[in-house]
Amino acid sequence: MKRLSHNSIIIGSISGSIPPTVGYCSVINKIDEISCILFLIFIFWQISHSYSILIFRYKDYEKTIIPTLVKKIGFIKTKKYISNCIFIYIILTSILKIIGYTGYIYLIITTIINIFWLKTSLKKITKTKEKEWAKKNFILSIISIMLFNFMISIDFKK
Repeated sequence: MKRLSHNSIIIGSISGSIPPTVGYCSVINKIDEISCILFLIFIFWQISHSYSILIFRYKDYEKTIIPTLVKKIGFIKTKKYISNCIFIYIILTSILKIIGYTGYIYLIITTIINIFWLKTSLKKITKTKEKEWAKKNFILSIISIMLFNFMISIDFKK
């Protein structure tokens, strides 16, 4: 599918979100609302992360016949798409506190890094070099998911 559609990253994000969700479900021995939220969190993180890689390594992708979102809609619209996914990711990670699965420490730490990530993705979206913009977003995506996983492991309530 990757070589046929510019939506391959979305498809890959869905399949990439299954292993951590299955891991969670195997520990609690059921599928619940938390597993569904985690599934969506990992999807939107992977979309943002992978499209940042695509922009960062665009010259490599340009040499291939693989269709990409950047080739279809351009850099600026792809950056806006990434920022929208980060925004949804922030909402989804916050829901874990709202429903009582995590505590305030989790919420504060993840919100700080996630807002910084979103602010960085929106900053100079049309006036910065694509590779520089993508590298910053890639690094922040790694920091965000590491902090998310760390904080959820030490500040869960159920």
